[in-house]
Amino acid sequence: MTCQKSSNNMDYQIKNLKLGELTFGLEVVKQHPTEGLKGSIDHQSLKIVIQKQSDAAMIETILHEIIHAIYHFSQIKGCEKDVTRLTHWLLAVLKDNPEFVGVIGSI
Repeated sequence: MTCQKSSNNMDYQIKNLKLGELTFGLEVVKQHPTEGLKGSIDHQSLKIVIQKQSDAAMIETILHEIIHAIYHFSQIKGCEKDVTRLTHWLLAVLKDNPEFVGVIGSI
């Protein structure tokens, strides 16, 4: 993951996310081009687009799109509800266990 200092919501705006051997570009937009969506992922162009929101909502949306990529590239069948449920659970585990997250970064 590469970050760049930004004046947007987050202190550092994430520009790229490495998912396995692939690197996805991340673009934060004022309004998502598809009405009703906060984020989307294009598996062919390796691009994630998210709408500017609060820091917490942006992190949740990014994680949601990452899970979509995992489902896609792992050929896991699932619906939007499955991705949303997994996003909420995984985000809760990461937030509630910062020591664990720190250890992950060191391996």
